[in-house]
Amino acid sequence: MASPKKSSKTDTRPSSEPDAFGKPLGATLEALVELGPFGGELFFLVDGSTEGAMITQCREHYNVEILGRSHDKLAYFGVPRTWEAKTVDQHPIVLVDSKGQRPHVIAENLAQFLGDIAWCPGALGGQTKHEWERAKRETLEDHGELVRTITDKLCTLPGVTVAKAPWTTKKLPAVPLQARPPEPVSEEDIEDVIDEAYTEAFKSLLFHPSPDEVEINKRGVAIRIALDAPEGTSEALEANAIVAGPLHQFRETLRTKLAGAKVAIELVNDCLSDDVEDAWRRLKIAIVDQAKQPALFQALLAKYGPKR
Repeated sequence: MASPKKSSKTDTRPSSEPDAFGKPLGATLEALVELGPFGGELFFLVDGSTEGAMITQCREHYNVEILGRSHDKLAYFGVPRTWEAKTVDQHPIVLVDSKGQRPHVIAENLAQFLGDIAWCPGALGGQTKHEWERAKRETLEDHGELVRTITDKLCTLPGVTVAKAPWTTKKLPAVPLQARPPEPVSEEDIEDVIDEAYTEAFKSLLFHPSPDEVEINKRGVAIRIALDAPEGTSEALEANAIVAGPLHQFRETLRTKLAGAKVAIELVNDCLSDDVEDAWRRLKIAIVDQAKQPALFQALLAKYGPKR
């Protein structure tokens, strides 16, 4: 991790140059990351493994990089991905709601935002003194020791002190947060996304090597996926994770990569082999060798297999 550079004066302005980020995190953000989890449900950092869809949505819609969640899961906070500052923690802090909407600037930089959180992790910016004080009372009643832990931990970070009056009006920088229109995507691009997601999800011999049928229209995509399974076995297979798991993975990947598009998936059974013995041989490879579920194969064979 790059060492943060110190400066007596920070230049912070919107920038038309590519950023995101190519610069040090800054002393405050770097120290916050090094603290690790400590804020329970009231305050924590996030990454792509847990909040990938939200991170992608805010990047694409508002050019905001999500850093964490706060206020008892009510909001996400992040920074503009493009900003003229020497370190990331000097970017303004943007708050979005739990659906990734209604973005607004809440603090001039990370240290200021964390000072407000230290005063009360349960109060949202822009509220009155009475609302801040009530939020603090309620947060203490509900979370008690956790609130004190958050305050103590945050105040160990460089530049962070408990805000004296977080309800006072702040002079905040103007950040362009209007939702950006989605870039046009060609039908060929959509097909590439579908093919890549299909290859990643459906590695088992249970499935045809490519989608059986794909229809792309203005509303979204309709995809037919075919099982390669002996007659009579498809219903039992669909109820098992061996099929349900890849289907879920495929659907969620498309919902993330084709954000806003309707995704309809139909599952059919179309055995590729005309020979019954060969069909069961292929099924055995898929279930026993690949999925390591010999009991499932034996149950299917006993109920639907060829009679000898």
